[in-house]
Amino acid sequence: MPLTPVGAGIGFLASEVFGPISSAHGSFYSVTGATGITSVFSDPSSTSAGTFSLQLNANTFPTTLCPATAENCHAGEQFIYDNNGKNSSVYIQYWLLAYPDSKCPIPATIPDVSHKWQWYGGSAGANGCYINGHMTPVPNQSISQLAALSLSGFNSSTQQFAVLETELGAQDLYGAPDDGDLLGLGSNWSVVEFNVFGLSNGALAQLSGGTTIVTQIDVNVGNWAAAPVTCDPAGITGEKNSLTLVPPCCVVQFGPAGPGTEAVNRILFTESNAPGATSVCACPTSTSWDPSQEACTSPPVGTNRCFSGLGSDEIWCPRLNRCLTQSEYKAECLFQKPTPP
Repeated sequence: MPLTPVGAGIGFLASEVFGPISSAHGSFYSVTGATGITSVFSDPSSTSAGTFSLQLNANTFPTTLCPATAENCHAGEQFIYDNNGKNSSVYIQYWLLAYPDSKCPIPATIPDVSHKWQWYGGSAGANGCYINGHMTPVPNQSISQLAALSLSGFNSSTQQFAVLETELGAQDLYGAPDDGDLLGLGSNWSVVEFNVFGLSNGALAQLSGGTTIVTQIDVNVGNWAAAPVTCDPAGITGEKNSLTLVPPCCVVQFGPAGPGTEAVNRILFTESNAPGATSVCACPTSTSWDPSQEACTSPPVGTNRCFSGLGSDEIWCPRLNRCLTQSEYKAECLFQKPTPP
């Protein structure tokens, strides 16, 4: 059965085996054929061309802000970029799902934020109370810029931070920091969802025909050390997009390459509405997916391709399809995480 639309429980999640996650980065490995996007709501009058959201979502978890008598109440945290065509922004949205009182009488707030807790009635399949953190304005982005957009979430006991990057190489960053850890995400963050979705309230992001997107999620358990990550078929958000998942999802796992370098703990998956689309990690016969090479390889997995030319310190870079020295590998091949502005 086709897994479509993506969202509302359908998708691929990056799950950290050892956790907890201290930061995560969602981006697009490639985008082809995306020439238009529209957020379609259950109320047709709300349909809005050119609008969408990027969401990097954490798993739900227990929190002391839920009343002790509310057994089904739990917390959720979303790092969001809303591209709404008017006053687009990046921010963090905090949730108390299945909160037992629609008046949301919650005393905890975010320092230096005037937003109050609000009730959501559940048109997207959930109900509860939510509050938005600091909202940093961002210039509207067109769907043609999607490949250059990425969203990161940083988590610590002293600060939560959402960061949107809008231009590859230019490091054009927009950050939205919130002091503290309102819900206690802290040691509870073990799963990450990232994708392009409808704007809000269960909306579907209708993408133009012939669109294929390869989405990637990188997770960090501290200092970008090596840590096992798995690719799990599930979803978190109530919003959707109109693409179909194209299995398999694949894990990319390599590094660190030496002192001062970073490990890559990543999943990649393909979603498309183009006829005949195949997964980026669907390997031809006689080859297999090599997590350490980020590619289908015909030599046995783990075989070193770099034996000559540059010397014994060569490392294969799948992005550039060539061998690099240790210093070149760190500068040119490894995933470079954005730092908060």
